[in-house]
Amino acid sequence: MIMQKTTVTHKNRNAKTVDEFNYREMDSQLAGAAGTGVRYLAGDFIRQGKALDRFIVLKDDGCVLEIYMLFRSIEDLNEFNSHPISIRAKNIFAKKTWSITIEQYPVNDFL
Repeated sequence: MIMQKTTVTHKNRNAKTVDEFNYREMDSQLAGAAGTGVRYLAGDFIRQGKALDRFIVLKDDGCVLEIYMLFRSIEDLNEFNSHPISIRAKNIFAKKTWSITIEQYPVNDFL
């Protein structure tokens, strides 16, 4: 198993919700969609057994978003990251003025 932790820091964002953090002032980039589809993709991976869990933490007064996703294997993680929905989301967010850190850790135990 492998955990991918993505930390997104956007100084002075002060978002009240995950959607506000991600999508405030993004209407034109989303072209009327409710989001990028990554949460739906994550749900598909969980339903298929390729991922075991995913959770999102909004902290530091809405200026930091942490996304944790536990994958069965590195192959499943790579499939998720190279999926067209993930790539499209990265392109949508590429012009944002936030910093993103991605960490991956092997996980030895999961209950």
